[in-house]
Amino acid sequence: MKKALKSVLIIALAGPLLTSTGLASIEKPELKVEYASRGQYYLQVGQPTKAINNFEELIRQFPKTREAEKAWLSLGDIYLTLLKDKQSHLRGKLGELEKNGLTREINALRAEAQSLKHKALNAYQMVVNYFPNSRGLALVRIGKVYAFHSPGEEETGRGKFREVMSNFPEQAGRAILFLGDSYLRQNKFEKAKNAYYQARFFYPEVAAQAQLLFSKVDQGQKYFSSTVSALALVLDPLGIDGYFTDYYYHGNVMWEAIERTAECMVAEGNRETAIDHLKNIINKYPDTNIAFSTKLYLAETYNRQGKKVEAQSVLDQVISHCPQSLYAARAYLKKAEISSGKEAVLIYGNLRKAFPRSKFWEKASRALADKYLDLVQRTSDDKEKKEFRRRASGVIKEIMRRSPQSPEWVSAQEFLKLHKL
Repeated sequence: MKKALKSVLIIALAGPLLTSTGLASIEKPELKVEYASRGQYYLQVGQPTKAINNFEELIRQFPKTREAEKAWLSLGDIYLTLLKDKQSHLRGKLGELEKNGLTREINALRAEAQSLKHKALNAYQMVVNYFPNSRGLALVRIGKVYAFHSPGEEETGRGKFREVMSNFPEQAGRAILFLGDSYLRQNKFEKAKNAYYQARFFYPEVAAQAQLLFSKVDQGQKYFSSTVSALALVLDPLGIDGYFTDYYYHGNVMWEAIERTAECMVAEGNRETAIDHLKNIINKYPDTNIAFSTKLYLAETYNRQGKKVEAQSVLDQVISHCPQSLYAARAYLKKAEISSGKEAVLIYGNLRKAFPRSKFWEKASRALADKYLDLVQRTSDDKEKKEFRRRASGVIKEIMRRSPQSPEWVSAQEFLKLHKL
């Protein structure tokens, strides 16, 4: 169990290990960061009950904070780890218990597992309800509880994955891979391959990982020739994306080389050479994180050269190619950043409409309020000034209405006070 709980720590509360000099606040924490450290410590030493109590106290004292948001996720992760341990123990003992007719003991173990499952789901659901920045992540974890740890409820989990795919670009790529995994676990090979195939072409943030998973399905069925063909696409070009863990992309040194090469070309006055360099990268490594990151950078480069139409065209292509992906949301934001005031207002509005439940809705909303205040400074008409301030206030108050128990609510309130709205 200690090993499993340490894995939870790495995922949920990644940070430096506590040393003897960092133990002073373990028993009497005064700050929310000290509570986080104490929870981290208890997980490291394999004391989940104390970790749970700590996170619950953190939430009680600092409810509308990022630390509380992380604490709820950590609680869910701890309960899920305990659930896995309980289910593993039950599987290991079930034959013996059935052989000896110990039905009561079997039912007790199942009840304990069910209780842990509900506690994990409740913790994740609190994030969904009150913390929009991590809502997509929490829904993915809820989906995993149902799809991988709740026999007979796999479709409920798949429904959660699909919900994320449609509404949360920040987690959509991971969600569709987990959807494929859920089918693969039940030997529904064609449905698994279909999910991986969609991920490969419509979610560039996970395309390389999707292609690997697609090939594994064929290899598992001993279709070796098709496996080799599938892996060829990983070897060139998709493998350029490098390493993934838990379906998160970690990047590689390639991007730095691409960007700095372009910067040096521009510095030497070779602007068109820089453009050609970026286009060559996009063509050489299509459908990869490298390609789509380069597309966003290409748009920036065009914009710096005064080629706004070309910049917007590149971003529109990203949005149309993979409209539900992380890169589509980023392209919306980039397009708004390079656009004029009233045009930017429309683009932020489109992003809000495209992903009304995503953390990008809040990002777009804050940026939209800032843009309205910028327009206040750019007009001399008092009526327009008043109207732009009213709109800025309305956007911020909408954030507060939608997320009343969240750090976003606190930040929005501070925004209103700062700008006297």
